[in-house]
Amino acid sequence: MCGIAGIISNPKRKVDTSEIIRIQKALGHRGPDGEGLATSSRVILAATRLSIIDLPGGDQPLFNEDRTIELVGNGEIYNYRELETRLKKVGHIYNTGSDLESVIHAYEEFGIGCFEKLRGMFALVLHDKKNNVVVLARDRLGEKPLYYTNVSDGIVFASEMKALLKAKGVNKAINWNSVDQYFHYYYVPEPETLITSVKKLPAGSFIKINLDNMKKEEVVYWDPYKIEQTNNQNPTKNIKDNFSRACELTLRSDVEVGISLSGGMDSGSILAFTAPNYSKRMKAFSIGYEGNPPEDERNKAQQLARKFDVDFIQKEIKTKDVVNHFPKLVYDADDPIADIAGYSIYSLAKLAKENNVKVLLGGLGGDELFWGYPSTIKATKENVLKFSKLSRKTKKILFKYYNPDPKITGSFITKLYADTFTANLSADNIYKFLRVDSVLNSLDIAKLSMDLVRDLWLKSDPICLNDRLSMAASVELRSPFLDYRLVETVLSSKKAVQAFKLEQKYYLKKAMSGLVPNEVMRRTKRGFTPPVNDWLTAIIDNYKHLLNDGFLLQNKIIDDKKLKKVMRNNELIPKYSLYQLIHLEIWGREYLWGVTSGEIK
Repeated sequence: MCGIAGIISNPKRKVDTSEIIRIQKALGHRGPDGEGLATSSRVILAATRLSIIDLPGGDQPLFNEDRTIELVGNGEIYNYRELETRLKKVGHIYNTGSDLESVIHAYEEFGIGCFEKLRGMFALVLHDKKNNVVVLARDRLGEKPLYYTNVSDGIVFASEMKALLKAKGVNKAINWNSVDQYFHYYYVPEPETLITSVKKLPAGSFIKINLDNMKKEEVVYWDPYKIEQTNNQNPTKNIKDNFSRACELTLRSDVEVGISLSGGMDSGSILAFTAPNYSKRMKAFSIGYEGNPPEDERNKAQQLARKFDVDFIQKEIKTKDVVNHFPKLVYDADDPIADIAGYSIYSLAKLAKENNVKVLLGGLGGDELFWGYPSTIKATKENVLKFSKLSRKTKKILFKYYNPDPKITGSFITKLYADTFTANLSADNIYKFLRVDSVLNSLDIAKLSMDLVRDLWLKSDPICLNDRLSMAASVELRSPFLDYRLVETVLSSKKAVQAFKLEQKYYLKKAMSGLVPNEVMRRTKRGFTPPVNDWLTAIIDNYKHLLNDGFLLQNKIIDDKKLKKVMRNNELIPKYSLYQLIHLEIWGREYLWGVTSGEIK
């Protein structure tokens, strides 16, 4: 796990080492164990290292045998041992035990087809000096981030936006459409960001940059929309086998591995496959909330820990700590994501770090893969009914989507929009993701529901938050449910795709039968759900004054008179809408005005 960055200069400009060092320093939390640079006349690569595999020898950048290929990478290649065995047989010579060195030799052997050979989470940059190209690549589910932007004299990229903005000449013009999407979805769907010039490399893609002419070619190497539902057999065994293998692979580490344990089905399933097979006594980490509200699942998590004979370490979060840390949390998260669960993620990672655990396993992705959200099931059933009543000739159908429902989420804040802001928005800006051009059958509706909850919600909210906020504590979070082989197994099964008709997580429960206690399987989903109302109220009371004359008003996103009118009576404003406004207000001050988190009170 690392932070990576780089600058690619136009032919007439040489790279500025001081600039890349400034960017590199902003990624220090992602890699507190070391730093490295590789500099050539037009390309400079930088890395900060969190040592996980090959502690003494895995420093970056890494090189091939004749140093004509340079690499920096963030994440883990879980199948590196199998790749190393295969590549050594055909003559490749390894200099380290790093998992990322297999990427270099795989690139030598397979070219840009190498990314299809990788099983893991990664953001990678390869500088191929012989062919005069730079390749940027990202893993299939987007677990590891990579931002990039064009500047007047080249291209800059980095693991986080906060680091990218340290580069010279970045155009910080606001993306009005993205602001509008944030207010309707709580997040900005990738690859866009709130800054027009800054993009995310899409998950499952790579960009090849020709240094001779600076032309970019973007290629999708993994497209889950093309996975056909061909298997009509019971998928239980395939799901169990692939999930078991994913859990086995995510245990590969030269430092201690722990688990984020909520007491629910997803983390309990991971614990069932990992704790008995781990070489040490595993540590399980859990958080709770002051006053032991219904959302607090520490007792249930502790029962699971006892069942699997692992150490149980817990921490109680106080509302005042959430409030005091909130501006820093907004900054750490990089993208504005109005998800109240963020502080729970950070606190859990910090707890692991305090107990000398650098790697945490987590249950992210289980709900999205196995129909765990009641809102997704409800929308899918409503879509099936809706489409059954349509004429076959119907076009541009609005697909129901409730993660969240943009009609409801944005209904209040849009009333506060300044007229100039509204005038700058594209037609169909909010619902373009949800338009369907033909009438779908039940199977296709179910598949599209899964695709949307993955590609809108999962990639741009929980995956982002889990990466940024765990890395803010210098802890690597691994998610076995996001293993692409497991995802493909589910998406290729007609029965698993159509399991919205069955009880929640039906096939995961079948796969884990006899391994996870029955009471855990019957338990209502919570995860690390915080006491939402208490946290929202406290954050709003402490920071709502910032809205009086700040980023949102001065940039004419929100109309001054409209805002003041509703602020006279807070009861008229939905709490979550006010929270969204405050969140974006703080983000704008930090990222576009340069105000530090400590200055925001």
